[in-house]
Amino acid sequence: MAKSLFDKTYIGKMKLKNRIFMSPMGTTGEADGAYCNEGIDYFEERAKGGAGLIITGANVVSTKYEPDHVQNFLISIM
Repeated sequence: MAKSLFDKTYIGKMKLKNRIFMSPMGTTGEADGAYCNEGIDYFEERAKGGAGLIITGANVVSTKYEPDHVQNFLISIM
């Protein structure tokens, strides 16, 4: 039986309301790697639109993050 994009599915024990996934992409964010209010609104609208799973783009999960270190690293590898 063929599956529809609108059929419920699971990833492990996590139930998804459909098979519509939004892949990660660079959208909006602050210099410190956090999401700004506009970025949060962006993902909220996609969730309201019906995506079963939203994978956010890269962000930083650390209180020790310093943007200068990242910039220096990027310069050093170029």
